Amino acid sequence: TRLPSKTFNAKAPAGSTNVTLACWQSLLDFVNAVEALPPGTSLPEMKRLAVRSIDILQRLPEVGHVVAHLGHANLGNGHPDINKSELDITLSPSGNRDSLGAQRKILAALGSVPGVRFWANTFLTERIHETLSGSTAPLVISFFGTNLDSLDNDAAQATRILRSIPGVGSVSTAAPPTTPTLSITLDRAALVRFGFQPASVLDAIQAAYAGLNVARIYQNGTSWPVTVILPATAREDPSSIQNLPLTAPDGTLVTLGALAHISEGDGRSVILHQDAQRIQSINIQIAAGGAAAFVGKARTALATLHLAPGTYYTMSGTATASSGALRTLGLDAIGAILAILGLMTIVLKNRRMVLLLALNLPFALIGGVAAIWLAGLPLSLGAAVGFVTLFGITLRNVLMLLSHYRHLVLREGKTWSAIIARKGAEDRVVPILLTALVTALGLLPLAFGASRPGQEIEGPMALVILGGLLTSTFLSLVILPGLSARFLRERDFES
Repeated sequence: TRLPSKTFNAKAPAGSTNVTLACWQSLLDFVNAVEALPPGTSLPEMKRLAVRSIDILQRLPEVGHVVAHLGHANLGNGHPDINKSELDITLSPSGNRDSLGAQRKILAALGSVPGVRFWANTFLTERIHETLSGSTAPLVISFFGTNLDSLDNDAAQATRILRSIPGVGSVSTAAPPTTPTLSITLDRAALVRFGFQPASVLDAIQAAYAGLNVARIYQNGTSWPVTVILPATAREDPSSIQNLPLTAPDGTLVTLGALAHISEGDGRSVILHQDAQRIQSINIQIAAGGAAAFVGKARTALATLHLAPGTYYTMSGTATASSGALRTLGLDAIGAILAILGLMTIVLKNRRMVLLLALNLPFALIGGVAAIWLAGLPLSLGAAVGFVTLFGITLRNVLMLLSHYRHLVLREGKTWSAIIARKGAEDRVVPILLTALVTALGLLPLAFGASRPGQEIEGPMALVILGGLLTSTFLSLVILPGLSARFLRERDFES
């Protein structure tokens, strides 16, 4: 079921089927919100809540259009439960300018709907979350064990601990530990007295409340099932089940209340399994700060958790993957930098020049970190990749300047001095500035849209490169000539 969307009909060729196409814009303009209710929620109730959610969202200036997805189509690639639905939200131009702020306002507005859990992601973020952990949350903590009550208790302890960590968003369990249930226990003595078989009574209850296909009707080459079920009004009142009439073998009408003990209580609607074990999962949304930093805080906080015997937990999701990837990339980057400096030592055969090359790296690092900090973004994997790219660009600029110094001394016969150092920097102003300018112009669109949906990787990377180029270019043209005149000797160029 799809609720209000802007659509149009595209006429298909003769002999084929008409297709309904939605008027989509770029995926960068979209936010995907998921609403989840307790298992067993009916489709009409989900539709009612979806209409209410759409009405709330369309009052926000950051929201353009909203499309609700309920259930799943016969040929759809997703198979969600009836108690979950998705809202595809098209952001307005004002919402696109600050998509992260728009997401926060969307979740705050949807928080007024009682009894419903919401979370929101961009399409790219949601697909990455689902690929890594099977959940749309960036951090998933799964408890494995055999005893369901122990799993629920451990998950409840962990939930209380996680909610006390600064920067946490919503924390929810994947399988609610208790759900209101109606328990029907057959009275065997009453069954014998009235001549009923237990299976026939259970079949009658299933037919009355879940429906039972009893026949099929064939019309115009199509078959239609005939289903026996009580009217909706009779199924909505739990107390009326004891008045369900059943026909005894002798034709006597007997109510279900005379054959069974009926009581209301709590039970489980979902039991999750993974790797042939029972699990209880906690889905955590991260509201503020970096994902890697939050994972570190969560590991430290959960170290005080007292687990039941035979129970253990694992962490998964993009937050843990990002933390591991950052560590791996950091180690690889350090190794690469050391290897590059080693190669430069072999090629240049001069330690002073290699030290001047290495001095450029901290300046580039300062600019990249400052750009990320001023933008209010965490140190993500995209930002780390930006640092690797930045180091390559800045090393090239310094090599260009040192190479020109060597040309002035060896080819043109100049005597090395502070004047020659300044002249060499003046000669290299245009190439170095053009390199930085062309790179900056190419990255500016990505940097300005760093907070837009779909640019979670390219945006931070562009900001890091731009900030590092600014500081490293200043070093190359202003500070490096003075350092070169101070520490380099004419014999250094002869090597």
